[in-house]
Amino acid sequence: MKRREFGRNLFLVGAGLPIVSKISSSSAAINNRSLSVEDGAEAIPVDQQFKYNTQPVFVITKGDQSEVVVFDANLNFQTENVRKATTGLKITKIDRISWEGKSFSKLLNQDIYFRVSKVRKASLNSLRLNANFPANLEMAFDYEILDQNRKVIESDIAARLSSDVASFKTFFPKKMTVQGNISAKHTNHQIGFNFCGA
Repeated sequence: MKRREFGRNLFLVGAGLPIVSKISSSSAAINNRSLSVEDGAEAIPVDQQFKYNTQPVFVITKGDQSEVVVFDANLNFQTENVRKATTGLKITKIDRISWEGKSFSKLLNQDIYFRVSKVRKASLNSLRLNANFPANLEMAFDYEILDQNRKVIESDIAARLSSDVASFKTFFPKKMTVQGNISAKHTNHQIGFNFCGA
């Protein structure tokens, strides 16, 4: 897999391969009225949309054959309200999430599509008292795989994503991990998909 340098590298779980991603804000400047400001801490943008380009990696199996497939995908989300937990750490709700991508499978000999079908929970959780960052981005979701005709091959597969975030200004996660196929309901018993990382 060709490696490009946009920022810090992300690392695959289990696969041991480096992947990269980048993120951009939908607006050039953040409205000061939409910030959660704290003395000596970077502000968290509220009601701000972000577009995150990433490469979800899957291992596809069919019979005794397998291949690694990398999707070109966009993760879109918006920061919502910020609150403090009982521990005093800040929690920022992440909403309006979409994550979709496309790739080509030589094993299946066709274009295939990945998309998140349901988000169960998503938040940015600060890791230090009286500071917004560093933080951890967590998302629990269901995803599905579709064929070239957008017909579902696999659906209702639960997964979790966890990523360390150093700053919203640069928003290059230090490390992103995906726990895939938590409770897979296989709709196709001849083809298997294993979500390795993103």
